[in-house]
Amino acid sequence: MGEKASCWHRARQAQARRVVPRRQKSAARRRPGARLSRPASTTGARSMKRSFTLVAASTALAAVMVTGAARADGLYDPSYGAAGTGGGTVTPSGINWSGPYIGATLGYGWATANATYNNVDRKLEPSGGTGGLYGGYNFQVNPNFMLGAEGDFAFNGFSESANFLGPDATFKSTWQMSVRGRAGAIFDRVMVYGTGGVAFNNMELKAEGATNNQVATGWTIGGGVEGAITQNITARAEYLYSSFDRQNFEVGTPASSDLTTGVLRAGVGYKF
Repeated sequence: MGEKASCWHRARQAQARRVVPRRQKSAARRRPGARLSRPASTTGARSMKRSFTLVAASTALAAVMVTGAARADGLYDPSYGAAGTGGGTVTPSGINWSGPYIGATLGYGWATANATYNNVDRKLEPSGGTGGLYGGYNFQVNPNFMLGAEGDFAFNGFSESANFLGPDATFKSTWQMSVRGRAGAIFDRVMVYGTGGVAFNNMELKAEGATNNQVATGWTIGGGVEGAITQNITARAEYLYSSFDRQNFEVGTPASSDLTTGVLRAGVGYKF
């Protein structure tokens, strides 16, 4: 029995010496100087983080601008809306945000298009000015909260040309429109809001003497700040990030591209 136990004990020791820890195995398989690849999702996460940072920055900047404009030249009247002044609904902000409105915007936009043409992939980054109209309806739920719906249409001047190992091609975004919901928190004539909804973008590709347009469907999300300068005139600044599906273009040689856009814009509106 003692001899059998001794043999069993020696066999266990030999087995233990042959076991290599899992971490050491992984390290042994890894080539010296090899770098871990970054997950593809990291790029998208960085893009979204940058977009939300722009939303926060534009909102803070616009809040300062709107408040200053409202106080300039005596346009800001703290008594507006107070009981007995004839100013309308009594709220802490002194204004009733409910009702229809229209306005115009002007701004600048940046885009990214992952284009494929002539069996060559190119990352294009067109940019340019943008301007258009908007309109919607607000419903003030209580003195400090608003819900609403808004639609907008803007002409874009986003354009970039590139060589695809032989032929040249020009990619453009010529217009964009969206239908969005809005929700805002009201702070003394200034409303900070978030917005999101469905968006449409007209993508254009010129190549080989041909031009082809495709309307892409996507989504948009953003935020901003809006202030009441007078009883009916409002001013706003906002940032919108949009993403659109890949489209196929017929320009002799098969081509395709997706699109994401980021737009920073200011606007002036009239509330009825």
